[in-house]
Amino acid sequence: DDVHIDEDEHKYGWIEGLAILISVIVVVLVTAFNDYSKERQFRGLQNRIEGEHKFAVIRQGEVKQISVSDIVVGDICQ
Repeated sequence: DDVHIDEDEHKYGWIEGLAILISVIVVVLVTAFNDYSKERQFRGLQNRIEGEHKFAVIRQGEVKQISVSDIVVGDICQ
């Protein structure tokens, strides 16, 4: 009887290992996709915020309205 059980375990034991491997791969892929999606959303929001915000600055003695991303060293923000 023990010999028969050992043969079955040897014959089908790889299924358990394969199931664990597939589970790990699925978890890794879902996590990676989720992180990628959040990163894309964050970048889109950041670009939108940078494009919408305008600042009044004094540049070369003149007051100008410029985007946040266009501010350089020497600009005086109001």
